[in-house]
Amino acid sequence: MTGYLSKKEFIMQQIYYLFNHLSLLAVSLICAVTLFYLLRKPAAQKSSDKASESSAEINSFWIVFLLLLFAVFLFSRLFHLSFLPAGLHLDEVGVTYDAFSLLNFGTDRLGRAYPVYPTNYGDGNSAMYTYLEMLVLKFLPLSVISIRLPAVLCSIPCFFASFGIVLEMYKNRAAALLGPLIVTVTPYFFMSERFGLDCNLMLSIVTVALYFLTKAVNREKSRYYVLAGLFFGLTLYTYILSYLMLPLFFLLLFIYLMLTGKFCIRKFLSLCLPFGLLGIPLFLEQLVNMGILPEFHFLGSDFMRLDVYRSSELSLSRILKNLPNILYLLFGGDPLVFNSFNEFGPVFWCLIPLIILGCASGIKKGIRSIRSGSNLTLNRSDPLSGSDNFQDRKPEPAFIFVLYVFSIYLVSLLLASFNTYNSNGIYIGFAVLAAEGIMVLVKAPSPLLFRQISTVFILCLTGIAFLLYGEFYFRRQIAVYGKLPVFISTEPGDMLKYVEETYSPEGDKKIYTEINYHERDYADICIALFTETDPSVWREYEENKETSSPAFMGNIAFNFPEEFDENEDAVYILGTDWNHIVSYLSSIGYSTDTSFDGYTIVYK
Repeated sequence: MTGYLSKKEFIMQQIYYLFNHLSLLAVSLICAVTLFYLLRKPAAQKSSDKASESSAEINSFWIVFLLLLFAVFLFSRLFHLSFLPAGLHLDEVGVTYDAFSLLNFGTDRLGRAYPVYPTNYGDGNSAMYTYLEMLVLKFLPLSVISIRLPAVLCSIPCFFASFGIVLEMYKNRAAALLGPLIVTVTPYFFMSERFGLDCNLMLSIVTVALYFLTKAVNREKSRYYVLAGLFFGLTLYTYILSYLMLPLFFLLLFIYLMLTGKFCIRKFLSLCLPFGLLGIPLFLEQLVNMGILPEFHFLGSDFMRLDVYRSSELSLSRILKNLPNILYLLFGGDPLVFNSFNEFGPVFWCLIPLIILGCASGIKKGIRSIRSGSNLTLNRSDPLSGSDNFQDRKPEPAFIFVLYVFSIYLVSLLLASFNTYNSNGIYIGFAVLAAEGIMVLVKAPSPLLFRQISTVFILCLTGIAFLLYGEFYFRRQIAVYGKLPVFISTEPGDMLKYVEETYSPEGDKKIYTEINYHERDYADICIALFTETDPSVWREYEENKETSSPAFMGNIAFNFPEEFDENEDAVYILGTDWNHIVSYLSSIGYSTDTSFDGYTIVYK
């Protein structure tokens, strides 16, 4: 936080906390009453005529409701996209500079040709965002919006895939609206889809993969397994931890399908083969970094060692310590407020009891399907054909999502330092399990009036939470938090571009920059990006910056010259920390330009 909160902001903060606690308590009580009726009368009641009529009305106009939700979704992702979050995340800058370099020069900024795992600041970043950004820059000029556009574009199929997942689970369009509703309002989805942190693409891409997997399990069609495998394979290019999370999930899925008697080698291979084929380049990259393979160039791509290989961040010794901590962080948020605000967390508190209820329901359904499968007599003419003739309960999608959530959680337990973006893919699991929890409540053998009031009450609570959250995000977050951690100002880049266009259109003048102390970190790469500096010039600057003062990046110098030459036709960009230098240069014949707040441009 910025440190001191005004009285108004403090009062609003207490209102947020009070609302969270009361909504958590209220929904917990509703879930407790629902469980009471489930335990007392486990057999589900038939839906009443009134309940059926209500559902039928929504089903009749489902497309209208879906489009209204989509309008809210798009507005929440695009409104003030260039201003909020303020500044640019370090990875947004690095990834975009690599994308610019690849588009125009065929290498990233470090000179590596079309890498499958770009080096970025030394420890690497996932490639998907870089190449999507490269496509965006091919059609749009460089700007904060074009930098963040891949995140927004990938969130759109995520929105519709969430509808498809819940539709496959319940075969009811009214129920299916719960998927995009929860995706639209959940804080982690909201925040992660508004800026270009490369790993957050996992959440969007894996949602599409899970949609095809749910469809494949329900319809038993190989083509859906192939599509699921393709999107799971693409997910590998969104986040390095998916290398562990997804194979573990596949292993648990394999065991579950075996136990239910629904395992088919051909169909499972249809899932695993495209996944494995897409993963081969990344596997080779890991072998290079482990020293098993030398660096090499193949099919236009460089496979090079990273400056920092972070394999030591995983350890079995941390599991017990992380068991409670990671659960708390997944629901309560972590100190990095670009993941979630302390006032709201990554998931609204009113949804947490529903996620737990949905998880319990999924486990119960999974156990029931396993018991059903274990009592079957299988008649297989050809074990490879997939033509099994038996009647049984299909694998339960809700339990598959429990397995998916558990896979991500288990890998997260191995991490030395955990932030919620490490497990960003888990939030689609939470969204689906929350929908399952709501459906348990709707179908429970409790009085109809209780179910109707409870459902409307929960939806209203969620809507109020979303309105409070949106008001905070768009109106209060800067007053409370200022610029978020590891976000940098774009002003140095904007100023350099302005100076080059206004005072050095031919690029023949030296431009000295000495910005304010608190904005120095990573200002150089931001300037390189927004002035569209040739990556070879950047590499030369990187090699010399520790030994040269001032260090030059083309005609741009970072720091003052050794001596001021009153005859030099140079331009200076000076922050308010250097007003005494502005006064001196003005006294020897330089003019000033104060077009940018907090800075003075001094020129001949």
